[in-house]
Amino acid sequence: MLLGQATRTRPQAHCRHRTSDSAFLAALLVSVYARFELLGDARIVFDETPAECKSNLLMWNSILRAYTSNGCNEEALELYVEMRKVGVLGDRFTFPLVMRGCAEMSSSI
Repeated sequence: MLLGQATRTRPQAHCRHRTSDSAFLAALLVSVYARFELLGDARIVFDETPAECKSNLLMWNSILRAYTSNGCNEEALELYVEMRKVGVLGDRFTFPLVMRGCAEMSSSI
């Protein structure tokens, strides 16, 4: 399947059996889309992922990395605030992403 075809079909990650497996697959899709600078598609996968999967920190770290890697630092920080509001705590991978976003925003002032 070509990348252009993949963006038209907008695959979803469903939580049917094991939430951790589904969250992993959704996070992987987010990362792949981000690598090709398809942030809109990455966000669609993230937004359409069921709430049970969003309690998984890997999902949040993937979307945060997608935004910070593509220079969308304000959006990344807004997502971090949303992550904290839903009760998901960051880890040793989350905080460098947040710090990077803050640093890049302050250097562009």
